[in-house]
Formats: sequence, structure tokens, C-alpha cells
Amino acid sequence: MRLADSVIIPSDSHVHVGDVTVTQGSVSDYSGGKIGTFTLTETVVDPKYAGDNEARIARATFVSGSNALFGETLVIAKHRDRPQASWYMAVVGGIGNYRSATGNMTLMRMKRGWRLAFDLTLESTPLRQNVQVVGLASTDTASDRPGGLGATTATTGSVQGGGAFLASAVTVARGDTANSRTTDASITLPNGTVLLRGLLLDKRDGKPAAASYAILGGTGEYLGVRGDARIVPQSPTRTKIALTYTRLSDGKPESPTITATTKGPIEGRVIGAIVSAEVGTLNGKDDRHRTPTGKYDLIQTTFLPVGDISVMTVAGRYELSGGSLIVGGVGIVGEETQMVILGGTSEYAGSRGTATFTQIRRGVVRINLTLWRGGVGPVG
Repeated sequence: MRLADSVIIPSDSHVHVGDVTVTQGSVSDYSGGKIGTFTLTETVVDPKYAGDNEARIARATFVSGSNALFGETLVIAKHRDRPQASWYMAVVGGIGNYRSATGNMTLMRMKRGWRLAFDLTLESTPLRQNVQVVGLASTDTASDRPGGLGATTATTGSVQGGGAFLASAVTVARGDTANSRTTDASITLPNGTVLLRGLLLDKRDGKPAAASYAILGGTGEYLGVRGDARIVPQSPTRTKIALTYTRLSDGKPESPTITATTKGPIEGRVIGAIVSAEVGTLNGKDDRHRTPTGKYDLIQTTFLPVGDISVMTVAGRYELSGGSLIVGGVGIVGEETQMVILGGTSEYAGSRGTATFTQIRRGVVRINLTLWRGGVGPVG
């Protein structure tokens, strides 16, 4: 794999929280034939993680034709450095042939370029469901940077039969006829919520185009699902979403409880959004009568409101005894948001589930986890 030059989208935070580094590259097979592209976005969440190092929430996307694979982790690096060494990501989902994927993605530094490797589990026998979204409305924020880098869009809509659609998009790469946008979205239905992610091409002709998203997980009846979603616009205010997903069929969940104590939030601003980082320590109790401890890093991005609704995305990592859990979510500011467990590393590799938050007092939150490891999930 060959990585191109990185582009930095700075925030206006004096401690650089919210700075985004975007790196693109091309992926070839062993014969040298190009098989796809690789996009990496790193957002600074903890500017003083250890010594002169900062911590960044990193999201990777490998695209090959109509297939895509998504990974996420926490990267420790010097300020504004590109990746300098090998590191590992939790695979959090995929599209096409990678639908329902869990496992690990490895980015390995070689003498000449980089090596990208996967260790995946794929589920079969998908279920299908169609959703109609109406009343779509968006707030767009322009950017004066080349190619519109950093421009944001927040979108809301109503699901027929009850529910809501929320989405946020950020321009991360420029092209001759279209820009690439990382997009996070959620579909709230009467029986639960589905979390989506995509790397989409935004064509400059302004015409809405069909797109595919990865289903990263969910809550309620969608707890632990994986799959993909095909979004087909019907008009500027109406769209059809076809969900194809796998619901895991066996295993009993673990239910550890963790208490998170915040060291203090740090705020920054990016184009069209406010970012707030939160770091702290963890203490817990698990089903094996162990007391996992560790630390966590979270970043919340609040986009400009659409009407009277402000859309937010949350990404983070809980580093516990035995490994790390990667979490994420999309919700409405001021309302309770259950985060989805997207995956993990070491003991938690391939994990799925949810994290439910209860405020105990200022700066202290109790987190109840419902967790399946390694692709084993709930009955039903």
C-alpha cells in the first residue's frame, strides 16, 4: 500500500483538540495491480496523552469497487506526525463482500510503503427491511479551503411509521468531479436504533445519488447487528433505505459495569461544528468477578442545528484490562444517546453490543455494557 501526502484541517483550539489529519493512498495486490483506495482520518482528542504525544481517534476505510471495510482505533503520535509505525484497528463493519465484518485490520510499516492486512469474521443469512424517510432537511457549512475540505452537513428526517433519521457529513478529500465525505448516520425505529457509516462521493452537479452505508451495530432489537444499507433518494426531501443485516443467533451476553470519572472536557471548533474532548479513568466490575481498570478518550462533534435540532456524533475508546473497546453513536444534543460497541482489540476483538450511560454526579458516569465477544451474539 502506498500512502499519499496528508492534509491537516486545523481547529481553532489552542491545544489542537479537533485537528483532523486526512491521509489517502492506493492499495495494490502482490503483483502490483491496484485493487482499491485507503482513506485515514485522525481527530485529536487528547493533546497531552503521554509526554509529547497526543491521542487521536483514527478511522480507516478500504474501498475496492463496490466493497468497503471500516476500521477504528486510537493512535498515539507526535503532533501532526503521520503514522510512523505499525498499528492495529478494530474492524467495525463493511459494505458488499465485507458486510457484517468483525475482526482486526493491521497497518504495517514496511521498507517500501505499507502493508494492509485483515483478520475477519463474516456472518451469513442476512435479514432485509425497507425504511421510508420523509421531511429531509439539511444545514450546510461551506469551507474556503481547497476542495472544500472540512465543510460539514447535518441532516434530519422522519421515518414513516415512527422514528427519525440523523446524519452528519464532513468533506475529507477533493476530486476532479466529486469530493469524498465521511458520513455517520442513525435510523431510530420503534424497536431500536441502527448506526451507519459511509465514505461517499458528493458530486458537484448537486443531484442526489444512491449510496451504500455500513451498518455498524444498533440498540434494542438491533443489538449487535452488522450489515449494509442502500440509500436511494426519491426526491430532495424523501429517500428509501434498504437494510440488509445479520442478527447473531447464539451466546449469552456479558454485562460488565464501569464507572467513568472525567478529568475535564476540552473544547475546540471546526468548520460548522463544535468539538469537545473528554478523557478520564475507568473502574469496573465484570461477570468474571474481576475489577477492570483503565482510561478512556471520547470526542463529541456537534454540528450546526437543522431547525431546532442539533445533530451530534460521538467516537471513543475505553482502554480496559485485557484490551480496548471502540464505541460510537449519532444522536440529538440534549437527549440520551446509547452508544454502540463497534469492536475492540486483544480480548475484545470482534466485540458487539451497547453502552448505556447514567449520570451519577458531575464528572462521574456509570456505564452498563451489554457485550458479546468475537462475533457471538444474543439469542433471537
